[in-house]
Amino acid sequence: MFEKFHLKDSAFPVTPGDHDKIPWFGFNNLKSEFQAILDRSSSEYLRLCVLNRGRLGAGKTHAAQYFSAQYSHLEEVGSYFRFIPIIIESPKQPQKAFVDFSNRLFNAVTFDQIVQAADNLRRFGDSNKLLLDATGSEDIAAALSKIDNDNRLLTRTYLLGGGTAKELREIGVAKRLISDHEFALAIVGVLYLLIHGRSEERKNFSRILLWVDEMEDLVYFTTRYYLSFTQALREVIDRTNSHLTFMLNFTFSEPEELPVIENVLGQAIMQRVNQHVIFQQPGADEMRDYLLDLLKYNRIEGTKCSPTFPFSNDAFDLLIKAATLKTPRFLNKLCDALLRDLEEHSTFEIKKTGEIQREVLEEKLPPLLARLEEDRS
Repeated sequence: MFEKFHLKDSAFPVTPGDHDKIPWFGFNNLKSEFQAILDRSSSEYLRLCVLNRGRLGAGKTHAAQYFSAQYSHLEEVGSYFRFIPIIIESPKQPQKAFVDFSNRLFNAVTFDQIVQAADNLRRFGDSNKLLLDATGSEDIAAALSKIDNDNRLLTRTYLLGGGTAKELREIGVAKRLISDHEFALAIVGVLYLLIHGRSEERKNFSRILLWVDEMEDLVYFTTRYYLSFTQALREVIDRTNSHLTFMLNFTFSEPEELPVIENVLGQAIMQRVNQHVIFQQPGADEMRDYLLDLLKYNRIEGTKCSPTFPFSNDAFDLLIKAATLKTPRFLNKLCDALLRDLEEHSTFEIKKTGEIQREVLEEKLPPLLARLEEDRS
């Protein structure tokens, strides 16, 4: 589709890609903020809670995926054996929201990792006692300390809230997980395994990098549902007081809407937030750097052209002006729609330089901008 413009067809994604090599374009100050948080996480043991907030499409999910990919395969990260990135979305249904949250987390971690971590922890001592001290639950400590490939399905069923009385007896458990409190303790136990059981060679710590995306969905819960959810989340945070960096992503029409976030999360969690990252409305320079990086990254290999190609310098400036104070996602959608329109329907002729001229954008941009604004409303 975009070969004529010397670009890959996937040049302007609307949502982040799900792969290991996730690029970062522009926004160097924002990138430095996150890097400073991760540098701090690599040198300190205490828990760190970070609230990331900004408009839809500002790049919060992309930041989670980018930094998770950067750290997922590294070893010897500062004081740690490794970082363990986990990305999950907040629950969408108010009833049993925390049960949904715990299931999302366990599935994101995978039971392969849980089994391996439990096996490693058993090499270094009485894992049942360690897990009992961490969780305060005899059932959860018994299940997680004994999980192996032979009983993993039964233990998995238990951790996801199921199991018959006979099945539970086989893994040394008295009752099913029912309350949010019990599921919170199960999460604490799994996090403990990952922190202390990732190395099979020596005792060492790993650090959990847990991103919870789309936390704004809690706004649509009634008070009794989001209060019970945040209370259980607070218990996880308090019982995992070290070796955890906890990132909460919130989307609002304006990132300054902190009182609404405080009302949803409650003072108990807000008081545990150590740092805020605000995805500000980008100015022209930030959008210019972003688009230049994006175009460079998505050039078809071997292409020689100007940095702003397929746009002339004047046309590029007009495009940036139209997207200033918007979001990277908005600019991606605008560029994608513009080039598709020019490829499929336009009768204009590209000049010898092959560049799209300013007068073409002056004609094409107004209806495209109106359509994108309508989609946002």
